[in-house]
Amino acid sequence: MEGPMTKDVRGDQLPHGIVQTGLWLHTIQATSPTIEPVTRRFSFRANATVGVDHYSALRNFDTVFLIDDSGSMLGPNWRQTSSALEAIVPICTTHDADGVDIYFLNHPRAHTQVRSPAEVLSIFSSVRPCGATPTGRRLGEILELYLAAYRRNAGIKPLNIIVITDGEPTDPGKLKRCIVDCAKSLDALGARDRQVGVQFFQVGNDEAATESLEELDNELVEEEGVRDMVDTISWRKMNEGKGLSADGILKAVMGAVDKRLDRTQRA
Repeated sequence: MEGPMTKDVRGDQLPHGIVQTGLWLHTIQATSPTIEPVTRRFSFRANATVGVDHYSALRNFDTVFLIDDSGSMLGPNWRQTSSALEAIVPICTTHDADGVDIYFLNHPRAHTQVRSPAEVLSIFSSVRPCGATPTGRRLGEILELYLAAYRRNAGIKPLNIIVITDGEPTDPGKLKRCIVDCAKSLDALGARDRQVGVQFFQVGNDEAATESLEELDNELVEEEGVRDMVDTISWRKMNEGKGLSADGILKAVMGAVDKRLDRTQRA
């Protein structure tokens, strides 16, 4: 990829074939030479007033989409998720001409600089959901990379990770641990409350998944005594139970951002 973002690339090896660089997220799958390098370039840059641009506060945040591609997503849940992202991408591209990046739990390739609904449709058509739900492993990789970049440069943009999933993680202990470890690291580094946020969105109406997500949202802060960096939106909350939608996702993300901005301003 051309441009200033490709300069000064350094490579410290991290687990699972991910390489840390002078960017904050430049990813290759070491086990597959055909996998393209990936640079996370998704951020909102609008500078509009409230009422004109409802998402203007997101201009200072970088956002990553992490999509569940486990076997249970095959069918309606997969189509619903694809449709939501097809609607979101044009909105995001309005704020960032570089487009968005899409990551999956199992599929090794990350798709960068996605700018159009047609690209989203093509990506989802090329990925067939299968396998388990290793949410903790994949989220942990992303958080590790961001923390490494933050240690080098505390001035980098805060991060929003949007996770869309239909079920319980197959590695729940690892999921909780990676969030707690990240929160403790951010505290130790003196990072702002708004530095990292993770939003989980449930597609489908699996009750066990709903309970799992709600526990993650409600219990981590109380049990571990760490900063509140997780928000979850169950199928009941999403669009009044009518299903995943672009508007619902963006409104929830905006609410989480506003909450963290408010905490920062009061600090």
